Amino acid sequence: HLALFYPSANRDEDVFEDPFEFRVDRHPNRHLAFGVGEHFCLGAHVARLEMEFAYRYLLPRIEEIELDGPVVRLHSALVGGVKKLPIKYKLTDARV
Repeated sequence: HLALFYPSANRDEDVFEDPFEFRVDRHPNRHLAFGVGEHFCLGAHVARLEMEFAYRYLLPRIEEIELDGPVVRLHSALVGGVKKLPIKYKLTDARV
């Protein structure tokens, strides 16, 4: 059996400068988050559009943000993450 721990590939020091730093401006960004080749995620383009929308239009409007309940972590031998992250936030008025 062979298992690929792909998060470690996304933090390869030979490929990425400051691999453990979250940098949206990293270019080129040859990460494996969406897979590769015939296993490439069909929803990758939608996910990228959603993230662009969040960074461009939603996040700049957040005035306040705080936890609104307990964080539920994902328990997995293959990937780390959060299953539930309840938050409440206050937005500024949208500019037209």
